[in-house]
Amino acid sequence: MRFILHIIAGLILGGLIHIFVVFSIPNQTPQDFWQKIEQNAPLNEFHVLPAVLPGKTLIAGLDPAFVIAACRFFVEDRPWRIQANIDSEFWTIAVHDAQGRNIIGLTDRSIDKKLDMIIASETQTQALNDGLISITQKAIFVPVSSSRTIVVIRVFSEDETNLKNIAAELHGARCAPMELE
Repeated sequence: MRFILHIIAGLILGGLIHIFVVFSIPNQTPQDFWQKIEQNAPLNEFHVLPAVLPGKTLIAGLDPAFVIAACRFFVEDRPWRIQANIDSEFWTIAVHDAQGRNIIGLTDRSIDKKLDMIIASETQTQALNDGLISITQKAIFVPVSSSRTIVVIRVFSEDETNLKNIAAELHGARCAPMELE
């Protein structure tokens, strides 16, 4: 009888420890995309992320044939303008919320070489559409519902000799709040 009580107590204790460990795992790892790239991409400007190396990648699933730059910013007071002139065979841009959910993704085939994108909250987008905020050029409008926004540009590199040129192009990309008139 005592043996059965010890087994039941051991199973209950083991179950409680298991539940505790499972629920504590999220506190031991970065909880969202924002936190994962926070150390490598300071706020309000594009930064080229470290090269993708086997077993040492910042974000799972990244292709080592791409040079990747990210810009993190808060869309609160005013819209943000993303501008870049990328002369490469293939590149993509994606806008993500803080959890890493893709809001929009485009390739150079749909944008050409000159990127001009305005990212705004839904209220700011309505003001842009109503003409309350003036825009001097055509741009791609991206409404976001989260104030924490991440823009990721990925540029394909055919070989390692082109990496410095691509990194220079990405450093020249602009990620800044719009000047309101």
